[in-house]
Amino acid sequence: MRVACTAVVALCLLPALAEAHVGTGVVADAEGRIYFTDPLRNRIWRLERDARLISLGEDIHADGLALTADGTLYVFGLRVWRVPPGAARAEVFASPDPKLGDPWTVDREGNFYFLRGDCRAKQGSQLWKKPPGGEAVLFAGSDWGQADGQGSAARFTCLNAWVWAPDGALYVRDGETIRRVAPDGTVTTVPGSAEAGAAEEKEYALVRTMGFAIDARGNVYVANYWKRAVLKVTPEGKVSAVLESGWPWVAAGVAVAGEELYVVENLGNFYGPSSILSAVSWIGLRARRLRKVAADGTVTTLVTVP
Repeated sequence: MRVACTAVVALCLLPALAEAHVGTGVVADAEGRIYFTDPLRNRIWRLERDARLISLGEDIHADGLALTADGTLYVFGLRVWRVPPGAARAEVFASPDPKLGDPWTVDREGNFYFLRGDCRAKQGSQLWKKPPGGEAVLFAGSDWGQADGQGSAARFTCLNAWVWAPDGALYVRDGETIRRVAPDGTVTTVPGSAEAGAAEEKEYALVRTMGFAIDARGNVYVANYWKRAVLKVTPEGKVSAVLESGWPWVAAGVAVAGEELYVVENLGNFYGPSSILSAVSWIGLRARRLRKVAADGTVTTLVTVP
């Protein structure tokens, strides 16, 4: 990660930022429990329906969270962890196909997906799918680039985030845009997604992971930390704000559960320009909070981790 530091705070910020990132993961299960990542503490939290906050383990530096149909939680980050239904702790998960490396995500049916390619060299960008008990096959992608199409006719650049839609489609962050990968491997580009996920300033206009979610109508919600807001993108490409975090909070991740949104926010922007005020949040105030946005727009803070 490239970090712009003022002379006053450079020495104190660089070590703290070596492992820091936004931490976008948040999901809601069928029982109404909310799971969210906390990369500064290297933890995964579960908020129970009775408002109890439970840690599912330490030393878990992760971003992506996915739930399978049976309620198993998978955690994707520096490695992969699994939380079986009803379990109180995460366990390390061994790759179902070691020759492909660690899986990138898993769908509700338990199919695992792997990334193949080299972002640094800009060579290849493919998604491989491995069904339970079956062999891995190419799902979508081929050579480096951006092109819509089915299977190997599609092209991606560097994929750095994903989320599953209610209809079973996989949405991925590809460069400055969001792409939809249908269950049959057909790839299309989401209109308006580049506007919703845009960063600011020259150095920071680099592609950065932003949390996003999809509702049953095909609306995309992007937690844009630069704009300190959650932006809604309709299927037609219209962009509007549905939540503004308010300084010094930034929107990091978002999940959809029925008509409600759940938003994870950080105190301070890890990817933004450094300042004395942001340095305070990085070093001493590591707060993270979970908020709910009801269908009528009412916003409730469910829990704050100081």
